[in-house]
Amino acid sequence: MSQRIHLLLLAAGSGQRFAAGMKSLTIPKQYVSIAGQTVLEHSLAAFQNLPLASAVITHSADDTIIKRLNLAAPFGLTLTVGGLSRAESVRLGLQALQQAGADEADWALVHDAARCCVLEKDIQALIDVCVSKNRGGLLVNTIHDTLKFSRDGFQVDKTICRDQMFAALTPQMFPLGDLLAALLEADEQGTTITDESSAMEAMGEQPLMVEGDAGNIKLTRAEQLPQVESFLSNKMTKGDD
Repeated sequence: MSQRIHLLLLAAGSGQRFAAGMKSLTIPKQYVSIAGQTVLEHSLAAFQNLPLASAVITHSADDTIIKRLNLAAPFGLTLTVGGLSRAESVRLGLQALQQAGADEADWALVHDAARCCVLEKDIQALIDVCVSKNRGGLLVNTIHDTLKFSRDGFQVDKTICRDQMFAALTPQMFPLGDLLAALLEADEQGTTITDESSAMEAMGEQPLMVEGDAGNIKLTRAEQLPQVESFLSNKMTKGDD
């Protein structure tokens, strides 16, 4: 397995749920400014000191903002248009990495730009585990809330034991060629893919899990902004502890 690692940063989403909570918002959530930088810039910054060979950032076809940002990085950075779904954006992003020189045997780190609170130490921990075990994996959180299952969304059918349940985070890291093949197979079979791990699971893989910081939340709702701003401000002041 190659030791080269590439970043695929997903920023093609429209953020409709976030916009619904901020009626005056006229830009996608990845361009909202928090603690002096956009959400996208914070996400990219988390990877700046890691040993990456290159990076691709996906964006929507009608995005007029991303090229105006100063997206500097110590590794090669390419912008490419994403798809209508997450799976399609990942597929297009992986193909863009290949066009920029990435090999099928290289590793791909796939991260949601909306997860701007990810810690560098967690990303490094994921890299270390995947490389040492020569297996793909993802950051996860243990679940502390009581889980309820409902068929209709209005009434509880049963309580689900949370002891063996985990919340999937990003980044997720897999061999580029294997992940691309899994996504293409899922598309051909009509399999619903919600993250990269689910694509690999459909191929019979058992991705490794690495516990991540609880602050690595996905910015999806406007009411999360104060929490995210507090986290990022503290991180910028004290560093990635």
